[in-house]
Amino acid sequence: MRSDQHLTKITKSREYARLATQGFRFPSASWVILAAREDNQTPAVGIVASKKVGNAVVRNLAKRKMRALAREVLGSDKRLQGYKLVMIAKSRLLERDHQILKRELRYCVAEIVKQLQNTNDGGKQPTISNN
Repeated sequence: MRSDQHLTKITKSREYARLATQGFRFPSASWVILAAREDNQTPAVGIVASKKVGNAVVRNLAKRKMRALAREVLGSDKRLQGYKLVMIAKSRLLERDHQILKRELRYCVAEIVKQLQNTNDGGKQPTISNN
């Protein structure tokens, strides 16, 4: 299933570091998502699987699953325009069914958008600047 919206990859370690320090953190059972608003309209996604998840084969499987979910769920969600997201895998990710993971990611996206929109109403909103 292809999405109708292009997702940009986050490739620079500097961008990951900015999201880690300035972004909103949303943990779930299968991953932790770091999110922040950005000036760019195209959503950007980074995928991380550390050695805590397992050996190289297991980490690559986790990243493939997260990329597929990102294409299906994040690529078609218009609410994510102007957001940068980093998905950090947890070891439970590989134990869960694809449909459950899809539902979990949709829930996470809804909560992230709600949280970041609430902070826009006067609170401090995580925003990434290009400085």
